[in-house]
Amino acid sequence: MGSGKGNYRVLLQAGTDRSVSNPEAEACLPKGGLESRKPTPPARHQESFSERYRELYDSAPMACLSLDERGRIMEANRSAASLFGMRQEHLINLPLVNFLDWGDRPVFTDFLKSITLQTTQHIEMRLLFGSNPNTWVHIEGTLQPHPHDESAELRLALIDITERKSEEQRMTEEARTQGTANFATNIAHVLNNRMATVLGYADLLKQDINLDANGQRMAANISQAAQMVGDLTDLIVAYACPGQAGAAEADMNAAIASVLQAEQDNPRIHTVQDLQSDLWKIKIDPRQLHMIVANLFTNASEAIVNQGRIKITTRNLKRKAADPAYLQELGSGYYVRLTVQDTGCGIQPEDLSRIFEPFYSTKFMGRGMGLAAVQGVVKGCRGHIEVTSAPYCTCFSIYLPAVRTSEK
Repeated sequence: MGSGKGNYRVLLQAGTDRSVSNPEAEACLPKGGLESRKPTPPARHQESFSERYRELYDSAPMACLSLDERGRIMEANRSAASLFGMRQEHLINLPLVNFLDWGDRPVFTDFLKSITLQTTQHIEMRLLFGSNPNTWVHIEGTLQPHPHDESAELRLALIDITERKSEEQRMTEEARTQGTANFATNIAHVLNNRMATVLGYADLLKQDINLDANGQRMAANISQAAQMVGDLTDLIVAYACPGQAGAAEADMNAAIASVLQAEQDNPRIHTVQDLQSDLWKIKIDPRQLHMIVANLFTNASEAIVNQGRIKITTRNLKRKAADPAYLQELGSGYYVRLTVQDTGCGIQPEDLSRIFEPFYSTKFMGRGMGLAAVQGVVKGCRGHIEVTSAPYCTCFSIYLPAVRTSEK
Protein backbone atom coordinates (compact mmCIF):
# COMPACT_ATOMS: atom_id res chain seq x y z
CA MET A 1 0.00 0.00 0.00
CA GLY A 2 2.83 2.37 0.82
CA SER A 3 4.57 1.90 -2.51
CA GLY A 4 1.26 2.42 -4.32
CA LYS A 5 0.69 5.81 -2.74
CA GLY A 6 4.26 6.80 -3.55
CA ASN A 7 3.83 5.90 -7.22
CA TYR A 8 0.53 7.94 -7.32
CA ARG A 9 2.39 11.03 -6.02
CA VAL A 10 5.24 10.52 -8.44
CA LEU A 11 2.78 10.21 -11.29
CA LEU A 12 1.20 13.51 -10.37
CA GLN A 13 4.60 15.14 -10.21
CA ALA A 14 5.49 13.65 -13.54
CA GLY A 15 2.46 15.31 -14.98
CA THR A 16 3.48 18.76 -13.71
CA ASP A 17 7.26 18.70 -13.48
CA ARG A 18 9.18 17.34 -16.47
CA SER A 19 12.46 17.60 -14.55
CA VAL A 20 11.54 14.57 -12.43
CA SER A 21 12.62 11.39 -14.13
CA ASN A 22 10.77 8.22 -13.27
CA PRO A 23 10.58 5.30 -15.69
CA GLU A 24 7.40 3.86 -14.18
CA ALA A 25 5.59 7.18 -14.32
CA GLU A 26 6.71 7.86 -17.88
CA ALA A 27 5.48 4.43 -18.89
CA CYS A 28 1.98 5.44 -17.79
CA LEU A 29 1.97 8.53 -19.99
CA PRO A 30 0.90 8.46 -23.64
CA LYS A 31 3.66 8.23 -26.20
CA GLY A 32 5.07 11.61 -27.02
CA GLY A 33 4.32 13.01 -23.55
CA LEU A 34 1.51 15.34 -22.46
CA GLU A 35 2.08 17.57 -25.45
CA SER A 36 0.72 14.84 -27.76
CA ARG A 37 -2.73 14.82 -25.98
CA LYS A 38 -4.90 17.23 -27.97
CA PRO A 39 -8.20 18.51 -26.47
CA THR A 40 -11.47 17.66 -28.20
CA PRO A 41 -12.61 20.56 -30.35
CA PRO A 42 -15.57 22.38 -28.73
CA ALA A 43 -17.69 22.09 -31.87
CA ARG A 44 -17.31 18.32 -32.06
CA HIS A 45 -17.96 17.98 -28.33
CA GLN A 46 -21.14 20.07 -28.62
CA GLU A 47 -22.29 18.04 -31.62
CA SER A 48 -21.69 14.77 -29.77
CA PHE A 49 -23.61 16.03 -26.74
CA SER A 50 -26.55 17.13 -28.93
CA GLU A 51 -26.69 13.71 -30.56
CA ARG A 52 -26.70 11.96 -27.18
CA TYR A 53 -29.38 14.33 -25.89
CA ARG A 54 -31.50 13.72 -28.97
CA GLU A 55 -31.19 9.97 -28.56
CA LEU A 56 -32.16 10.14 -24.88
CA TYR A 57 -35.03 12.49 -25.71
CA ASP A 58 -36.35 10.24 -28.46
CA SER A 59 -36.02 7.03 -26.45
CA ALA A 60 -37.89 8.38 -23.40
CA PRO A 61 -40.88 6.13 -22.55
CA MET A 62 -43.14 9.14 -21.97
CA ALA A 63 -44.32 11.56 -24.63
CA CYS A 64 -42.24 14.76 -24.53
CA LEU A 65 -43.17 18.01 -26.27
CA SER A 66 -41.84 21.53 -26.54
CA LEU A 67 -44.33 24.31 -27.25
CA ASP A 68 -43.92 27.91 -28.34
CA GLU A 69 -45.74 30.84 -26.74
CA ARG A 70 -48.86 30.13 -28.84
CA GLY A 71 -49.09 26.47 -27.80
CA ARG A 72 -47.78 25.06 -31.08
CA ILE A 73 -45.56 21.98 -31.05
CA MET A 74 -41.92 22.85 -31.71
CA GLU A 75 -40.39 19.50 -30.86
CA ALA A 76 -41.75 15.98 -30.22
CA ASN A 77 -40.09 12.66 -29.41
CA ARG A 78 -40.94 9.23 -30.78
CA SER A 79 -43.27 8.42 -27.87
CA ALA A 80 -45.28 11.56 -28.62
CA ALA A 81 -45.53 10.59 -32.29
CA SER A 82 -46.80 7.14 -31.26
CA LEU A 83 -49.31 8.67 -28.82
CA PHE A 84 -50.75 11.02 -31.42
CA GLY A 85 -50.54 8.54 -34.30
CA MET A 86 -48.45 10.85 -36.51
CA ARG A 87 -44.87 11.16 -37.70
CA GLN A 88 -42.65 13.43 -35.63
CA GLU A 89 -42.12 15.93 -38.43
CA HIS A 90 -45.88 16.12 -39.05
CA LEU A 91 -46.50 17.23 -35.47
CA ILE A 92 -44.34 20.32 -35.80
CA ASN A 93 -46.31 23.62 -35.75
CA LEU A 94 -49.58 21.87 -34.85
CA PRO A 95 -51.45 23.42 -31.87
CA LEU A 96 -51.62 20.85 -29.08
CA VAL A 97 -55.24 21.80 -28.31
CA ASN A 98 -56.21 20.29 -31.67
CA PHE A 99 -56.02 16.88 -30.00
CA LEU A 100 -58.45 17.83 -27.21
CA ASP A 101 -62.21 18.00 -27.04
CA TRP A 102 -63.67 21.46 -27.69
CA GLY A 103 -65.03 21.65 -24.17
CA ASP A 104 -61.60 20.92 -22.64
CA ARG A 105 -59.63 23.47 -24.65
CA PRO A 106 -60.31 26.54 -22.45
CA VAL A 107 -59.20 24.61 -19.36
CA PHE A 108 -56.02 23.48 -21.11
CA THR A 109 -55.27 27.03 -22.27
CA ASP A 110 -55.55 28.25 -18.69
CA PHE A 111 -53.26 25.41 -17.61
CA LEU A 112 -50.55 26.53 -20.05
CA LYS A 113 -50.81 30.13 -18.82
CA SER A 114 -50.39 29.02 -15.19
CA ILE A 115 -46.92 27.53 -15.82
CA THR A 116 -44.09 29.85 -14.72
CA LEU A 117 -40.33 29.56 -14.16
CA GLN A 118 -40.95 29.00 -10.45
CA THR A 119 -43.87 26.55 -10.67
CA THR A 120 -44.47 23.15 -12.26
CA GLN A 121 -48.10 22.48 -13.09
CA HIS A 122 -49.89 19.25 -13.86
CA ILE A 123 -53.31 18.32 -15.24
CA GLU A 124 -55.19 15.22 -16.45
CA MET A 125 -56.83 15.49 -19.85
CA ARG A 126 -58.48 13.22 -22.37
CA LEU A 127 -57.15 12.98 -25.94
CA LEU A 128 -59.96 12.50 -28.44
CA PHE A 129 -57.80 12.59 -31.56
CA GLY A 130 -54.79 10.36 -31.95
CA SER A 131 -53.71 6.74 -32.33
CA ASN A 132 -56.13 5.69 -29.56
CA PRO A 133 -59.07 8.06 -28.98
CA ASN A 134 -60.33 8.50 -25.41
CA THR A 135 -56.80 8.18 -24.04
CA TRP A 136 -56.32 9.80 -20.64
CA VAL A 137 -52.93 11.47 -20.06
CA HIS A 138 -51.26 13.06 -17.05
CA ILE A 139 -49.46 16.22 -18.24
CA GLU A 140 -46.52 17.80 -16.38
CA GLY A 141 -45.65 21.30 -17.58
CA THR A 142 -42.40 23.19 -16.93
CA LEU A 143 -40.97 26.46 -18.26
CA GLN A 144 -37.26 26.40 -19.07
CA PRO A 145 -35.25 29.54 -19.89
CA HIS A 146 -33.41 29.48 -23.21
CA PRO A 147 -29.60 29.44 -22.71
CA HIS A 148 -28.86 31.90 -25.54
CA ASP A 149 -31.54 34.58 -25.14
CA GLU A 150 -34.19 35.84 -22.73
CA SER A 151 -36.98 33.64 -24.09
CA ALA A 152 -38.34 30.53 -22.36
CA GLU A 153 -39.38 27.14 -23.65
CA LEU A 154 -42.54 25.36 -22.50
CA ARG A 155 -41.92 21.65 -22.02
CA LEU A 156 -44.59 19.02 -21.44
CA ALA A 157 -44.34 15.38 -20.41
CA LEU A 158 -47.43 13.23 -21.13
CA ILE A 159 -47.99 9.90 -19.37
CA ASP A 160 -50.76 7.52 -20.46
CA ILE A 161 -53.06 6.88 -17.46
CA THR A 162 -55.96 5.30 -19.36
CA GLU A 163 -55.65 2.02 -17.46
CA ARG A 164 -55.67 3.80 -14.12
CA LYS A 165 -58.71 5.85 -15.12
CA SER A 166 -60.51 2.71 -16.23
CA GLU A 167 -59.80 1.10 -12.87
CA GLU A 168 -61.06 4.19 -11.05
CA GLN A 169 -64.20 4.18 -13.17
CA ARG A 170 -64.73 0.48 -12.46
CA MET A 171 -64.38 1.03 -8.71
CA THR A 172 -66.74 4.00 -8.86
CA GLU A 173 -69.28 1.95 -10.79
CA GLU A 174 -69.00 -0.89 -8.29
CA ALA A 175 -69.56 1.54 -5.42
CA ARG A 176 -72.56 3.04 -7.20
CA THR A 177 -73.97 -0.41 -7.91
CA GLN A 178 -73.51 -1.44 -4.30
CA GLY A 179 -75.19 1.77 -3.16
CA THR A 180 -78.10 1.11 -5.52
CA ALA A 181 -78.39 -2.44 -4.23
CA ASN A 182 -78.47 -1.28 -0.61
CA PHE A 183 -81.06 1.38 -1.44
CA ALA A 184 -83.25 -1.11 -3.32
CA THR A 185 -83.02 -3.63 -0.49
CA ASN A 186 -84.03 -1.06 2.11
CA ILE A 187 -86.94 0.21 -0.01
CA ALA A 188 -88.12 -3.36 -0.64
CA HIS A 189 -87.97 -4.13 3.08
CA VAL A 190 -90.10 -1.09 3.93
CA LEU A 191 -92.61 -1.75 1.13
CA ASN A 192 -92.98 -5.41 1.99
CA ASN A 193 -93.71 -4.53 5.61
CA ARG A 194 -96.38 -2.03 4.54
CA MET A 195 -97.90 -4.41 2.00
CA ALA A 196 -98.05 -7.16 4.60
CA THR A 197 -100.22 -4.84 6.68
CA VAL A 198 -102.45 -4.10 3.69
CA LEU A 199 -102.79 -7.80 2.86
CA GLY A 200 -103.70 -8.58 6.46
CA TYR A 201 -106.49 -6.00 6.58
CA ALA A 202 -107.74 -7.11 3.14
CA ASP A 203 -108.03 -10.70 4.39
CA LEU A 204 -109.92 -9.46 7.45
CA LEU A 205 -112.32 -7.56 5.21
CA LYS A 206 -113.00 -10.64 3.07
CA GLN A 207 -113.89 -12.60 6.21
CA ASP A 208 -116.46 -10.00 7.32
CA ILE A 209 -119.86 -11.68 7.03
CA ASN A 210 -121.58 -8.30 6.70
CA LEU A 211 -119.62 -7.41 3.54
CA ASP A 212 -121.72 -7.59 0.38
CA ALA A 213 -120.51 -8.89 -2.98
CA ASN A 214 -119.28 -5.48 -4.10
CA GLY A 215 -117.29 -5.09 -0.90
CA GLN A 216 -115.81 -8.58 -1.31
CA ARG A 217 -114.71 -7.67 -4.82
CA MET A 218 -113.03 -4.45 -3.62
CA ALA A 219 -111.25 -6.33 -0.83
CA ALA A 220 -110.00 -8.86 -3.37
CA ASN A 221 -108.73 -6.01 -5.59
CA ILE A 222 -106.88 -4.50 -2.62
CA SER A 223 -105.27 -7.85 -1.86
CA GLN A 224 -104.29 -8.35 -5.51
CA ALA A 225 -102.78 -4.85 -5.79
CA ALA A 226 -100.77 -5.35 -2.60
CA GLN A 227 -99.48 -8.67 -3.88
CA MET A 228 -98.42 -7.03 -7.18
CA VAL A 229 -96.47 -4.39 -5.25
CA GLY A 230 -94.77 -7.16 -3.29
CA ASP A 231 -93.87 -8.98 -6.50
CA LEU A 232 -92.49 -5.74 -7.97
CA THR A 233 -90.23 -5.17 -4.97
CA ASP A 234 -88.92 -8.70 -5.36
CA LEU A 235 -88.06 -7.95 -9.00
CA ILE A 236 -86.31 -4.73 -8.04
CA VAL A 237 -84.19 -6.57 -5.49
CA ALA A 238 -83.43 -9.33 -8.01
CA TYR A 239 -82.24 -6.70 -10.51
CA ALA A 240 -80.21 -4.63 -8.05
CA CYS A 241 -78.87 -7.56 -5.96
CA PRO A 242 -78.64 -10.50 -8.37
CA GLY A 243 -76.22 -12.42 -6.20
CA GLN A 244 -73.74 -14.94 -7.58
CA ALA A 245 -73.70 -18.60 -8.47
CA GLY A 246 -72.52 -20.36 -5.34
CA ALA A 247 -73.32 -23.57 -3.51
CA ALA A 248 -77.07 -23.40 -4.27
CA GLU A 249 -78.36 -25.83 -6.89
CA ALA A 250 -81.64 -26.00 -8.77
CA ASP A 251 -83.46 -28.19 -11.28
CA MET A 252 -84.61 -26.37 -14.41
CA ASN A 253 -87.23 -28.95 -15.37
CA ALA A 254 -88.68 -28.90 -11.85
CA ALA A 255 -88.88 -25.09 -11.95
CA ILE A 256 -90.74 -25.24 -15.28
CA ALA A 257 -93.22 -27.79 -13.90
CA SER A 258 -93.84 -25.61 -10.84
CA VAL A 259 -94.48 -22.48 -12.94
CA LEU A 260 -96.85 -24.24 -15.36
CA GLN A 261 -98.75 -25.81 -12.52
CA ALA A 262 -99.29 -22.43 -10.89
CA GLU A 263 -100.44 -20.83 -14.15
CA GLN A 264 -104.14 -20.98 -14.90
CA ASP A 265 -105.07 -22.85 -18.07
CA ASN A 266 -105.51 -20.38 -20.90
CA PRO A 267 -107.55 -21.73 -23.83
CA ARG A 268 -105.88 -19.22 -26.15
CA ILE A 269 -102.39 -20.58 -25.55
CA HIS A 270 -101.05 -24.02 -26.38
CA THR A 271 -97.95 -24.87 -24.34
CA VAL A 272 -95.42 -27.36 -25.72
CA GLN A 273 -92.62 -28.81 -23.58
CA ASP A 274 -89.43 -30.28 -25.02
CA LEU A 275 -87.39 -31.03 -21.89
CA GLN A 276 -84.22 -33.10 -21.78
CA SER A 277 -84.71 -35.92 -19.30
CA ASP A 278 -81.14 -36.12 -17.96
CA LEU A 279 -80.80 -32.35 -17.54
CA TRP A 280 -77.89 -31.18 -15.38
CA LYS A 281 -78.38 -29.23 -12.18
CA ILE A 282 -77.78 -25.48 -12.23
CA LYS A 283 -75.68 -23.24 -9.96
CA ILE A 284 -78.44 -20.84 -8.91
CA ASP A 285 -80.82 -20.13 -6.06
CA PRO A 286 -84.06 -22.09 -6.73
CA ARG A 287 -86.19 -19.02 -6.02
CA GLN A 288 -84.29 -16.98 -8.58
CA LEU A 289 -84.62 -19.77 -11.15
CA HIS A 290 -88.38 -19.89 -10.51
CA MET A 291 -88.51 -16.11 -11.04
CA ILE A 292 -86.65 -16.41 -14.38
CA VAL A 293 -88.97 -19.12 -15.74
CA ALA A 294 -92.13 -17.37 -14.49
CA ASN A 295 -91.20 -14.01 -16.03
CA LEU A 296 -90.24 -15.49 -19.39
CA PHE A 297 -93.47 -17.49 -19.53
CA THR A 298 -95.57 -14.46 -18.51
CA ASN A 299 -93.78 -12.29 -21.08
CA ALA A 300 -94.51 -14.85 -23.82
CA SER A 301 -98.16 -15.17 -22.75
CA GLU A 302 -98.72 -11.41 -22.82
CA ALA A 303 -97.23 -11.23 -26.32
CA ILE A 304 -99.96 -13.52 -27.70
CA VAL A 305 -103.02 -11.40 -28.45
CA ASN A 306 -105.48 -13.95 -29.82
CA GLN A 307 -104.27 -17.52 -30.06
CA GLY A 308 -100.78 -18.91 -30.19
CA ARG A 309 -98.21 -21.35 -28.96
CA ILE A 310 -95.42 -21.25 -26.37
CA LYS A 311 -92.65 -23.79 -26.70
CA ILE A 312 -90.30 -24.41 -23.75
CA THR A 313 -87.08 -26.30 -24.44
CA THR A 314 -84.22 -27.37 -22.18
CA ARG A 315 -80.87 -28.77 -23.26
CA ASN A 316 -77.46 -29.60 -21.82
CA LEU A 317 -74.65 -27.67 -23.49
CA LYS A 318 -70.89 -28.16 -23.39
CA ARG A 319 -69.22 -24.93 -24.40
CA LYS A 320 -65.90 -25.23 -26.26
CA ALA A 321 -63.47 -22.47 -27.18
CA ALA A 322 -63.89 -23.30 -30.89
CA ASP A 323 -67.69 -22.92 -30.85
CA PRO A 324 -69.37 -20.36 -33.15
CA ALA A 325 -69.01 -16.64 -32.46
CA TYR A 326 -72.57 -16.21 -31.19
CA LEU A 327 -71.55 -18.07 -28.03
CA GLN A 328 -68.38 -16.06 -27.38
CA GLU A 329 -70.04 -14.37 -24.38
CA LEU A 330 -69.81 -17.70 -22.54
CA GLY A 331 -66.64 -19.14 -21.10
CA SER A 332 -65.72 -22.74 -21.71
CA GLY A 333 -67.61 -25.20 -19.54
CA TYR A 334 -70.98 -26.84 -18.98
CA TYR A 335 -74.31 -25.01 -19.22
CA VAL A 336 -78.04 -25.63 -19.23
CA ARG A 337 -79.97 -23.78 -21.93
CA LEU A 338 -83.58 -22.72 -21.49
CA THR A 339 -85.44 -21.56 -24.59
CA VAL A 340 -88.88 -19.94 -24.47
CA GLN A 341 -90.38 -19.33 -27.91
CA ASP A 342 -93.77 -17.75 -28.60
CA THR A 343 -95.86 -16.98 -31.69
CA GLY A 344 -96.91 -13.56 -30.44
CA CYS A 345 -96.76 -10.16 -32.06
CA GLY A 346 -92.96 -9.92 -31.89
CA ILE A 347 -90.76 -7.06 -30.70
CA GLN A 348 -90.18 -3.98 -32.82
CA PRO A 349 -86.51 -3.34 -33.76
CA GLU A 350 -86.49 0.01 -31.94
CA ASP A 351 -87.70 -1.71 -28.76
CA LEU A 352 -85.45 -4.77 -28.96
CA SER A 353 -82.38 -2.92 -27.69
CA ARG A 354 -84.29 -1.55 -24.67
CA ILE A 355 -86.28 -4.52 -23.39
CA PHE A 356 -83.83 -5.12 -20.52
CA GLU A 357 -83.96 -1.53 -19.27
CA PRO A 358 -85.62 -1.16 -15.84
CA PHE A 359 -89.21 0.17 -16.00
CA TYR A 360 -89.24 0.14 -19.81
CA SER A 361 -92.35 -1.56 -21.18
CA THR A 362 -94.42 -1.40 -24.35
CA LYS A 363 -97.42 -2.96 -22.62
CA PHE A 364 -100.24 -0.87 -21.21
CA MET A 365 -100.11 -2.57 -17.80
CA GLY A 366 -96.45 -3.55 -17.98
CA ARG A 367 -94.17 -2.92 -15.01
CA GLY A 368 -90.94 -3.04 -17.00
CA MET A 369 -88.99 -4.94 -14.35
CA GLY A 370 -89.47 -8.60 -15.31
CA LEU A 371 -86.84 -8.86 -18.06
CA ALA A 372 -84.53 -6.44 -16.25
CA ALA A 373 -84.59 -8.72 -13.19
CA VAL A 374 -84.05 -11.80 -15.38
CA GLN A 375 -80.98 -10.25 -16.97
CA GLY A 376 -79.63 -9.17 -13.58
CA VAL A 377 -79.89 -12.67 -12.14
CA VAL A 378 -78.45 -14.34 -15.25
CA LYS A 379 -75.42 -12.02 -15.29
CA GLY A 380 -74.97 -12.48 -11.55
CA CYS A 381 -74.72 -16.22 -12.17
CA ARG A 382 -72.19 -15.66 -14.97
CA GLY A 383 -74.67 -16.83 -17.54
CA HIS A 384 -75.90 -15.28 -20.76
CA ILE A 385 -79.24 -14.23 -22.21
CA GLU A 386 -80.04 -13.57 -25.85
CA VAL A 387 -83.22 -12.70 -27.70
CA THR A 388 -84.28 -12.81 -31.34
CA SER A 389 -87.57 -11.56 -32.67
CA ALA A 390 -89.54 -11.44 -35.88
CA PRO A 391 -93.27 -11.09 -36.59
CA TYR A 392 -95.06 -14.02 -34.90
CA CYS A 393 -91.83 -15.45 -33.49
CA THR A 394 -89.87 -14.29 -30.44
CA CYS A 395 -87.27 -16.49 -28.79
CA PHE A 396 -85.47 -16.00 -25.45
CA SER A 397 -82.49 -18.26 -24.69
CA ILE A 398 -80.94 -18.44 -21.22
CA TYR A 399 -77.56 -20.09 -20.59
CA LEU A 400 -76.80 -20.90 -16.93
CA PRO A 401 -73.71 -22.67 -15.52
CA ALA A 402 -74.31 -26.32 -14.74
CA VAL A 403 -73.16 -28.32 -11.70
CA ARG A 404 -70.76 -30.46 -13.67
CA THR A 405 -66.98 -30.42 -14.00
CA SER A 406 -66.16 -33.39 -16.24
CA GLU A 407 -67.61 -36.07 -18.42
CA LYS A 408 -68.85 -39.19 -16.64
